Amino acid sequence: MRAMRSGLGTAQLRRPRLVAPSGACDTHMHVYDPRVPALPGAPMPGDFPAAAYREVQRRLGLKRVVVVQPNAYGDDNAVTLGAMRALGKGARGIAVVRTKVKDEELARLTAAGVRGIRFMTLLGGALGFDV
Repeated sequence: MRAMRSGLGTAQLRRPRLVAPSGACDTHMHVYDPRVPALPGAPMPGDFPAAAYREVQRRLGLKRVVVVQPNAYGDDNAVTLGAMRALGKGARGIAVVRTKVKDEELARLTAAGVRGIRFMTLLGGALGFDV
């Protein structure tokens, strides 16, 4: 990803020295879409779409990924769910929900491939351990 942030094209990226084992999974990545506004004061590191991550997967030989809801979007999981759809059947997600989330919303997230809820105690985290 560093090469993408610095503006290098994918043709200029070096091949990894190690090959990921079959079935390896990236267990934590975020997708950011600058067209979707971040929460006030939340970090928005740039434009990091699912398509760019697909190139990372290709280079590393990864078929599976866990897309984690970034703090930038609070409990609006739309960008994360869109990334999971774009990345296909090997993608699962970690969402953020509020304490009064309805069972129907949990069922919708589960049907979309979400398998966990994100807790984050660092400054700006949507859910802390107190909930």
